[in-house]
Amino acid sequence: MLKVPINEIIEKISEASGLSDAEIKKKIQEKMNSLEGLVSEEGAAHIIAHELGIELFKTSYEKEVKIKELPIGLRKFEIVGVITNVFNVKTFKKQNKTGKVASFILEDETARIRVTLWNEATDLVETGKIAEGKTIKIKNGLVKINKYQGRENKEIHTTSGTKIEFDVEEKIEIHDRTKAPAYEFKNINQTKAGDLVKIRGTVVSVFMPKLYFACPECNKKIEVENEKGICKDHGDVKPKKTALFSFVVDDGTDNIRCVSFRETAESILNMSPEDIEVAQEENINQRILGDEVEIVGRVNENKQSGKKEILLSGVNKNLNPVQIAKSILGDN
Repeated sequence: MLKVPINEIIEKISEASGLSDAEIKKKIQEKMNSLEGLVSEEGAAHIIAHELGIELFKTSYEKEVKIKELPIGLRKFEIVGVITNVFNVKTFKKQNKTGKVASFILEDETARIRVTLWNEATDLVETGKIAEGKTIKIKNGLVKINKYQGRENKEIHTTSGTKIEFDVEEKIEIHDRTKAPAYEFKNINQTKAGDLVKIRGTVVSVFMPKLYFACPECNKKIEVENEKGICKDHGDVKPKKTALFSFVVDDGTDNIRCVSFRETAESILNMSPEDIEVAQEENINQRILGDEVEIVGRVNENKQSGKKEILLSGVNKNLNPVQIAKSILGDN
């Protein structure tokens, strides 16, 4: 079954119908209420799309599709892309069986996606057939959610029906990742999921940071047994302590929770994971509570709460008053 993030469904309905996001969300809520909670938000959105005569997503593609268009759960598709990063083959043990896993990043002009190879398919990495700079075509597989990074992050897992073609002459113009993303200054009440934003406001609430163990290869959360980490993609690894830190910013129009991970969290607090582990609440509060800050990141919809939050890529705590005044006057 295809699983599509609610934000993508709303975007498709809006494009096809001309309705605003707010109008569509209202229709979805009314539909959920009329069905007395028997359908999920995504299910209600599909019903609304059907009533409006809108085909949301195909279940298979006979022609090539772009990476950005791949819905979760899709098995029949063709994509062409350039390999931009290759990860080493790892061995793992599961239920007394040994297996191998490898992965690589594939990009086209619309997006990038991780492709995971299992067991015999990892020979393509070991023999050098999968290598950076090569253009390949992938036919069929399984598009899945990366459960450690949320519904906005998809990955392809190869299956017994997957075919990879290497003699591909098609030219792919991948997006220039050396350029900084285009972040836009916005008020909190103007933001919507998917926006890349800069926001200036005051830190009004702080949550105690949390530490968890992550894989040093892919940064995914992992289980640790007897001081040994177990990553589903990279097998036995040395666990890395990783920080998660969040706080609430208010800009006068609304407030929003801001979430940071790894180096970003450590940078905001100016603390190492070891420092964070022994820190008291007052030590954390004095680092940022009450500060005027400029936050930079991507707006996301929290799957559990349904509320907007910002996944941070940076925070500036040393604001220049002159620059703030210029920006208010529209001169930034």
